[in-house]
Amino acid sequence: MKKLLCLLLCIILLASGCEVKKMDDVTSAEDFAREYSVSTKNPFVYASLNDVYDILEDGTGIIFFGNSDCDVCNVGAKTITDVLIKNKIKEAYYYNPKNIMDENGKKYKKLIKLINEDSDEEINFDIPSVFIVKDGKVIGYNSDLGTLKNEDIDLALDSDTKKDLKNKYNELIVNFRKQ
Repeated sequence: MKKLLCLLLCIILLASGCEVKKMDDVTSAEDFAREYSVSTKNPFVYASLNDVYDILEDGTGIIFFGNSDCDVCNVGAKTITDVLIKNKIKEAYYYNPKNIMDENGKKYKKLIKLINEDSDEEINFDIPSVFIVKDGKVIGYNSDLGTLKNEDIDLALDSDTKKDLKNKYNELIVNFRKQ
């Protein structure tokens, strides 16, 4: 009886067109959506550290640095995702620098050097951060939430804080488009 029930269930599932998505078929946007609980219509592409270096050396793009284990980063991810979708940005890059930050070794120091290379002022790197890069030069960034810690999550979730952050992210994107 169990075999017959199992066979019947398999036939029903196959007939109904159920499809299991292979891991290879999952897009970066879907991974990012699952990691940060945002829309699957987000423009994020997972970047390697070398991809980030390339963008900071002579590329152009929007880079979001975050760590989904950080509550404050989750607020930043949701906010920047909303702004990018609203502004119809087709591609933005995501990199989680936690491992290299914890090691504080050559890779992290190179990242900090590239971020600050053409800057008139020293950029304080915290996560979450959004960097706008044009031809290898940081033309705008925001790491306002990066100064908050997980115990400050109530402040990060405050509607005025989120509105202010959304406005700042929007301003970055508008300036990026003007460049």
